Amino acid sequence: MATKKKHRLIAFAKTGWSEEYSGGEVVGQAKYLIENGEGHELFNFRPGPDGRFYGYIPPVGRSELPTPPELEGWLIIFVARFAGSGRLVPVGWYEDARFEPDTPVRPEYGLSSWFPCDNGGHQYWYSISAPKACLIPVEKREAYDMPRPNRLGRTSLLYARSDAHTDPWRKEYAALAEQIAANDSAMPPSDLVSDNGGFASYPRSKLVEEAAIKAVNKWLRKRRYDIEDKQDEWCGYDLLAMPRSGTDTELHVEVKGTSGAVGHFFITRNERRQSKKDPLWRLALVTNALSEPAVVLMTEAQMLERFVLSCLAWEGSERPD
Repeated sequence: MATKKKHRLIAFAKTGWSEEYSGGEVVGQAKYLIENGEGHELFNFRPGPDGRFYGYIPPVGRSELPTPPELEGWLIIFVARFAGSGRLVPVGWYEDARFEPDTPVRPEYGLSSWFPCDNGGHQYWYSISAPKACLIPVEKREAYDMPRPNRLGRTSLLYARSDAHTDPWRKEYAALAEQIAANDSAMPPSDLVSDNGGFASYPRSKLVEEAAIKAVNKWLRKRRYDIEDKQDEWCGYDLLAMPRSGTDTELHVEVKGTSGAVGHFFITRNERRQSKKDPLWRLALVTNALSEPAVVLMTEAQMLERFVLSCLAWEGSERPD
């Protein structure tokens, strides 16, 4: 673990939970997440068009906006409840961050390219920005224990170190922040996510995919199935599972994996078509694929009962003459 400088200004910011904070789902038990179905922190670790990071801190008390003793030069540790309802864990941090005196909209809106609005049709805004950010991989977020008693319980912002905040209990938070920021296992967000609306980058996706396939192979073999890999055949499923017992039937298993504890997946048009027409088709969903894989096998009907399938894009083709 590398030794890094001691930071003069340190704060903790509590947000909703996301695996990548690059446009995907944000979940949690906070009132604003329940009422709005999302939070503006969903882009906290997506670099802006200038390479800078633009983050959102939920409302701080009645004033809503943070009122730090200084605006510039903060180490800000973001924390969230694991998978939205677990214990409080660090998810990443900003270095040399600046608090904004108001809430400007993200810089993407100043470009000609399209950028989404929130569920209410409003532009996404930010309250802090920084030239450097590090995102903690999901499987490493539970490695840290927050100080007790938990003083972040009813606030979304805690100042751990500044000239104006010198209470003895804050030292434990400051020490934890220094430990987190010195951990070389965390990575720049660009190494973990893409600039593509919440899709993971290829290296990250490949790791999760391989771990999920391995977990499902093990799960099926334990249940006395022989496995034939069909991933390269583009047949609408990944694994052909053939039972060793004559009383069972073969299964056509499509494997989906996520590194988090919350079930989430993308399904292609070919896979969806196969799920509709093939009674032997099954979805094997693997959560916590990179740490403690858990496999759930479901039929198409069970998949539709548990998940809402949303269309993310349409393909445009020239009409024939």
